Amino acid sequence: MRLHHRTGIVCALVVCLLTPAAPSEATDRPAFNRFSAAQLAQQILALRASGRIRIHDYSANKAADRRDRSLASQQLADIAAGKRVNLSRRCHGGRLVKIRPDIRILRFLADLGTASGGYTINVLFGQCHSRSSLHYRGRAVDLRCGLRVTKADTKAIRWGVRRNPETCRRNYHWHYSVGGR
Repeated sequence: MRLHHRTGIVCALVVCLLTPAAPSEATDRPAFNRFSAAQLAQQILALRASGRIRIHDYSANKAADRRDRSLASQQLADIAAGKRVNLSRRCHGGRLVKIRPDIRILRFLADLGTASGGYTINVLFGQCHSRSSLHYRGRAVDLRCGLRVTKADTKAIRWGVRRNPETCRRNYHWHYSVGGR
């Protein structure tokens, strides 16, 4: 890894992660505020490529969800390409529903991965959830057990994201959403 002193960008091999080396004097806002959804998704995919994070692509029917492009890795690739993401037809009466993700979830995932890594995304906005689920609005993510919850909670709060009562003990994942519902 090499740190460019002038830009504050950390580069590893071919993958560059846009990570500030120190807080910018020009602004008191976190660096991830400057990035688009596509840029954040690219950073998250780069974190995966470098082995800092993992994506499990949880699904009750992977073949159907792969066709719908509703697996987490596919959704991130679509966001990185500037596209809307698909929800699983299995969960929406056979209809292919497209959504725009809430950028605060992407900021949280990029920030957490850059700062500490070591987490696994189970589900972003796909899969079947309760009717009023924030996953369907692009405002929630389920992270696999083994997460450093205290560190994740600290990063989440910065972006208006909170953990809700879905825990590994009862639900086999940690649920984070905009507003914490």
